[in-house]
Amino acid sequence: MRARDLPDTTEEVKPDEKCWGLSEVDMMTDDYKHVHRYRLTYVIRNDKPAAYVEDLHTTGRYSQLDNQPPLRIFTLLEHTVGETWDMADDAHERSSAREFLRQQQLMAKEDKTIIKEFLERDAMKTEFNKRNPRTVASIERNK
Repeated sequence: MRARDLPDTTEEVKPDEKCWGLSEVDMMTDDYKHVHRYRLTYVIRNDKPAAYVEDLHTTGRYSQLDNQPPLRIFTLLEHTVGETWDMADDAHERSSAREFLRQQQLMAKEDKTIIKEFLERDAMKTEFNKRNPRTVASIERNK
């Protein structure tokens, strides 16, 4: 599929416009000679979703996306176009979930404080529940 073969497209979007969703997929160029990564930002035009198509190769941002799976973000008009683009950029900065988890595991091996931090947070939660008037009232009611 080529970007030009998409059913409904739009020529521009505004960062403060509500966004339906975002996809980053690999598609053929118009001359069928290359595969490029395209960012499709979906907005509502005439009561139907329309895609704003951006070729990430021409913006020079494809090198950081090399060997990454396609990205899909569904916002369903809860976020703006700018916020959705920020979400996509954040996802790319993390590189991938597997790499992020590997880094967390390495930090845990170096740090050895995860259990200690969990116990501290649990103690803080218990102390909060003891002092919270709603919690105290519900405990006294159940006695």
